[in-house]
Amino acid sequence: MIFLLFGCNDLNNVVVDYDTLVKTYITFIKRLQKDYPNAKVIVQITFPISTKYYTNKSYKVYITNERVMEFGKRKKKELTNKTNRYIMVM
Repeated sequence: MIFLLFGCNDLNNVVVDYDTLVKTYITFIKRLQKDYPNAKVIVQITFPISTKYYTNKSYKVYITNERVMEFGKRKKKELTNKTNRYIMVM
């Protein structure tokens, strides 16, 4: 079994291209499945972040829980099929 937990650093941009991010992760997962055909790939949802992190004005942070949830929703939509397992952690 291969467990993947993608972080949210890619969401720390002024504009987020969710489609490109999801395609990149799917390409990575397909490569894992090709290289390890007997392994089950388990993708965990990206964890929400503390509001203290993105409300701290001492440095620019664009990551918000809304972005994390939107990214998770899009990953889930693309990854829930018979070849992938998707674990939601709330």
